[in-house]
Amino acid sequence: MSNSDKKKPTQTGPKSLAGKANARINSMKHGLRAKKLLTSFEDPKEYEAHAERIFQALDPQDCIEEEIVHAYAYAIWSSPRGERYLQAQSTKNRYVDEETIAKKLGIKSDLLPFVPSYVCKMDYEISPERTAQGVYLYERFQELEKEIKDSDLKEWDLQKTVALYTELFDRFERWNDEPLYCNANREIHEKWTKDPHSFWKRLESLSCSLYFEANFMRLKPQIRVIYENAFWKSAMNSHLAQGFGGHYEKTQNFAFKQLERLYAYRRLKHQSEKNSA
Repeated sequence: MSNSDKKKPTQTGPKSLAGKANARINSMKHGLRAKKLLTSFEDPKEYEAHAERIFQALDPQDCIEEEIVHAYAYAIWSSPRGERYLQAQSTKNRYVDEETIAKKLGIKSDLLPFVPSYVCKMDYEISPERTAQGVYLYERFQELEKEIKDSDLKEWDLQKTVALYTELFDRFERWNDEPLYCNANREIHEKWTKDPHSFWKRLESLSCSLYFEANFMRLKPQIRVIYENAFWKSAMNSHLAQGFGGHYEKTQNFAFKQLERLYAYRRLKHQSEKNSA
């Protein structure tokens, strides 16, 4: 038999019980988020981690057990929503957009239009590298702000400042809708040198973006609380709200029924395997 006629070995997967269990969990990951309806302020990655912990603990052995465990995991996840809704009813928060969140975080009113839209997206991620760059540039802005504070901006030498804050000015060039430089030598357009007040206002606007780039990942828990309270206060319609008082108890009961189903199914399967042996 030639080498070309030999059958190539097929992939049969892990052999050990532990390996099979891990493979089974990995194969389920794609469905953990897709099967469930999460609210806009809930982080899908947090739900996935929650569901995976339950899958590891209950270790479903076939597709029927998987469906039962999916239902149990989601019931446990969603049951605290009733409590959070009732708590939010006692607050004065209203449904929020990014500007409302920024107000609660202390952002100045004139900078609110420049708050990035991702502050309302709890699944939005900023990489550590981008965060570090945001921290650096925001600190550079604060240094410049201290330098020119209480000074006459009409006397501000923008061209000289470029050499000291090149990276900050380069970010402004990429961010602004009008160019800062008129050539590759970083010579500033006459529009800005003649009106440094306008330039400073635009640079302040950029600083709002830099602030969130530097701090969004750290602020996520605080933003989630603001967003969540407002969501339960206003986003739930009155029909759903009427029956929401007993939500915690109902979902807890449903969760425990799933455990009963799981164990009943396992007993039945065990008895069937025992009878056929």
